Amino acid sequence: MSNKTINLGHVDKPVCPKCGKRDYNIIDYGVSDKQELGMYWFKVRCKNCKQKFKYYKDLD
Repeated sequence: MSNKTINLGHVDKPVCPKCGKRDYNIIDYGVSDKQELGMYWFKVRCKNCKQKFKYYKDLD
């Protein structure tokens, strides 16, 4: 895992399924094995309610 910062942009940020906030820390990420969902996957933890969730995204 590198220290490279990835700018996801606020508009495309998914909301937390538990509390609906868009404020979270990225725990882990990698290249997706489900290309139809997105090129990369991100495992994140919500800063508000500590819920962990995973989402897929294509980076331009």
